[in-house]
Amino acid sequence: MAFRAFHKPPPPEPVPIFGEPPIPLEFLRDLFAWLERPEAPTCTHAHKDTIRFLVDRDLPAEPVLKWLRAGGGYCDCKVVTEVAGKWREKQVEQG
Repeated sequence: MAFRAFHKPPPPEPVPIFGEPPIPLEFLRDLFAWLERPEAPTCTHAHKDTIRFLVDRDLPAEPVLKWLRAGGGYCDCKVVTEVAGKWREKQVEQG
């Protein structure tokens, strides 16, 4: 029986947080503010409020949702806790 060397696969390449948003920055800031508003409903673990915001402003929902998911925003509350903070940090770093 021949000895077979087993090795650990290399770690995956780091995935960038996300690229440029598919909507203008002012709309992105407004989206984050909308989702963070004090009277926001409890998250249903869907993008209900995000989609409402985008549709009300005739913004492209699918590209924005894809971009948000790439940053960890798999629902409205994750858009706030994962994406908004990362995006703000990125903006500060870029000055």
